[in-house]
Order: sequence, then structure tokens, then C-alpha cells
Amino acid sequence: MRATLGSSRGCLRLASALAALTMAVSGASAGGQDSATARRLLERASELLATGDAPAAVDELQVLFEQFGSSDVAPEAMVLLARAQNESGLLDAAIETARRLVEEHPRSPSGAGGMVLQATFELRTATSLADLEDLRDRLARVALLYPTGTYPRLVWRPAASVLGGEIELRLNNADSAASRFAAALEPWAEPRWRARAMVGLGRALLAENEWEAAAHMLQRGLAEEPFAASTAAAQARALLALVHRRHLRTQTGGRPWISTRSITRASAVLERPIGIAASLTGELLVADEGVPFVSYLAADESPIASKNSMPDAAHPWFGPDGTPLVALERSIRAPFGSDRSVYYAPDGGSSKPLEKIVAAAEDPFGGRIVAYDDGNRVARFHADGNSAGMVFGGQRVQIRDIVAQGADFLLLDGREKRLYRLGPQGAAQTVVSSGSWRRPEAVDIDLLGNLYVLDRDEGRIYVYKPDGTQLEQSGPDLPGGGRLDDPRDLAVDGAGRLFVADRGAKKIWVVE
Repeated sequence: MRATLGSSRGCLRLASALAALTMAVSGASAGGQDSATARRLLERASELLATGDAPAAVDELQVLFEQFGSSDVAPEAMVLLARAQNESGLLDAAIETARRLVEEHPRSPSGAGGMVLQATFELRTATSLADLEDLRDRLARVALLYPTGTYPRLVWRPAASVLGGEIELRLNNADSAASRFAAALEPWAEPRWRARAMVGLGRALLAENEWEAAAHMLQRGLAEEPFAASTAAAQARALLALVHRRHLRTQTGGRPWISTRSITRASAVLERPIGIAASLTGELLVADEGVPFVSYLAADESPIASKNSMPDAAHPWFGPDGTPLVALERSIRAPFGSDRSVYYAPDGGSSKPLEKIVAAAEDPFGGRIVAYDDGNRVARFHADGNSAGMVFGGQRVQIRDIVAQGADFLLLDGREKRLYRLGPQGAAQTVVSSGSWRRPEAVDIDLLGNLYVLDRDEGRIYVYKPDGTQLEQSGPDLPGGGRLDDPRDLAVDGAGRLFVADRGAKKIWVVE
């Protein structure tokens, strides 16, 4: 684990490096006139970091600061030190190094790097929309403080624009995001930033229903190297597939899904599958109450891991960081890790642990919504587990499923037959109210914001636009073969493929 870097040797190394850095920026280093030697040490540290030996890079930079702290390479070395500390798991030290770089070298190009790195590191610790807005605004200052006329080919300026655009997308500001991404498309920008700008611009254009332009930008981004091998590129390819499914097929008179099959490579024989979750890149979680087990499958549906003796598992999901999670009777658990969360809700003058949990979801900041008491009550919790108050309690509701959409949550009410949207603040607002549902059981959302609702009794899947307008429906007979018997859960991956856990048919259906 990264925590092993906190050993006594690691602590001594960090303390020594920071002490040397302090001497460097205060001008206290006695040596430091041999720029060529300092440059060689910097290159050596860069090579070590590139090969994955971040602690050794920190050691090498320590020597540089101790012996050549007043060298003209010191600002570059501070950029490298911040990166090496971050990759060594020393996040607080990395943030402090980036902060001091900005403070001590405000007009150096490396000072712009300090601004970008500090925002990048602090993005990992953001706990609210206000934090995101602050980071976005700080990144916007890079272009103001380091204009093109003075710094014509500053690599950090496109980086700041891309990161700011990605934050704007998280804040659902597609127009502002598009402007930031477009600003990053300098011909001399590093390929990785150009690629991320193109993919980000594609996502922003999709939010504005500019399908053709979006597909063009996504394809251009995927053509950049070495971006093509990244996780973000895998998500971009999935998004292109979703565009093809939801737009090109329907534009030519076809349907989004044309065939159905069942998964045959689960890590145990399916008896009564009742839960399914899909990641953006196609990994799956399957919950079966008959075996009972929770199974984790790769994108090619080959088994990764399985956890037995979980009879009360329901509505599995992937957390914002990709962690597999599952709602149990009295807790939320990471079935393939050690994390387990028990929540308490106010009860008169005291509090009691939640029981009969049926569904839960998590926002990007670690906050969770949990439906308990068989879905008759819903409570919100901060990332530290403390209660943030009731969403529903005592009202005539029966929440059957919950899914996160950025900082918002979608809650499916089986009693009133409604789909609610709950924002970071305020009461839940109705998105869809359908008299055609008999027993709505599960909900999911695709990357374009389209909503998918599973009706258990009817054996139907309803699809809605983000504004709640119905697009289509499917089932109980599925495209190309297969019939829903007793469906209990559904999921949509990044490419728009549907997965249905069918307890009656003893199958996981894949509709594609």
C-alpha cells in the first residue's frame, strides 16, 4: 500500500527533502553554481519518475536542492518534486511544494506549473461544488497571469484550460466547458492535453445535442498518441459507441438495440440473479440471492472475483472511483475490500442504525443517499458518515433504487410511480411520473443523460430523455430473442448496452 511510504525511512527522506527545499527557496543554499551538474541531477530524477520510481526521484531532487539550491533549474526541480511526491502518495507534501513554487517563482513558467499542479492535487480532496468552483476560477487565472504575448508556448496554459473545462463539465456548464476546451487546442500543445481537449469538447457538444461535431472531436482525440491507450480513451470509445447507438441507428430508421444474449462466463452458476451494475468501460457486478454471491466481471465478462455468503445483497453499484459496492440489509459494503459502512439516523432524542436497506448511491464527494426501512425512508449522509438529514421520512414513498448523476441523485419511487431528481441542496423534484408503470423496480442513466426504468411486473424497459420525455420502450420480448421473466435490476454501460438481472429466467441479459 502507499501508506508504507510513511515508514521511518520515508518520513526522514520527506523531512530532508522539504528542509532542503526550504533552504533553496530562501536562498540559504551555499552551493548551487554548477548549472550543468544540477541539470544532470534533474534529468536523472525525471528518468526515475518516468520509470515509476517516485521515491528515488525524491531522493535525487533532495541532493539537487542541498547542493545546487540557487541554480536556475530550481523552479523546474520544484515542479518535478511536487509530481514525485504526489506519485509517492505524499499528497499534502505535493500540495505544499506546488504552493511554495507559486509563491516563490510567480513569474517563472514553472510558477504556472505550480498553479496547475496545486489545483490538480486539490481536486482529489474536493468535498463540495464550492470547492470545484474555486479550483475552476484559480485555473482560469493561469491564462491571465501568463498571457500568450509574454509566454507564447507555455505548456501549462492548455493544461489549465483542459482541467478547467473538465471541472465545468462536472458542474454541468457545457457552454463554458466548450470554450475552455477550444482554448486548449493550440497546435504546439502537448498531445495528451490536445487529446483531452478534443474529447472534452466532444462531450460538451453532446450536451448541446451537436452529434456530428461531437463524434468528429471524439475521433480526433482518440487519434492522438499516447492518449489512445488511456482509461479516458476507453471511455471516449464507449461514448462514440453510444452516439452511434442512440443517434445514427435511429436516424436511419433502426433501433438502438438489435440483439440479445445472456452472460455465460459468470464465476458461479446463476440461480436467482437480482442485481446488476455496469461501469462506463463495461465491467460488471452481479448479485445472486440463490447461490448467494456477488461476482465482479471484466469487460469481456470473464470473472475477476467473487464473494459468497451475501444473501441480502441488493442493487450493486460502482462508486465514483470505480470501487465495487453493494447495499446489504444493515450496511454498505465493498465486497472485495475491507470497507463497510453502518449508518445511523435520528430516532426521537437518539439515533439508531439503519435497517432493511434496499438501495444506495454515492456522489463524487463521498456523500451518500441511503433508502432503508424497505425504502419508506431515505437519508443523506456526509462523506464522514454523519447524517445530513432526511430526504423522505414518513411520506408515502417506497424508494426502490437510487443512482448518482454527478452531484445529483435519481430516486425511483415504486409506490407513487415517480422518478425524482435530488440536487445537492433542496427538495427532490419529479422528473418522470408514469401511470403506465405497474411496479418500477430499477433505474439507471447513460452518459447522455437518458433515463432507463425497469418495470418488474410488466417486464418492460422504458427510456426517457433527460427532461422526462419518453423515447421508447422494450420488453418483455427482447430484440433478437430472449424474454424477460422476473427482471429485478438493470444497468447501462458507457456504450449504451443494457444489462438485466432476470431472476425468473436465471440469466443476465445483454441487450446490444
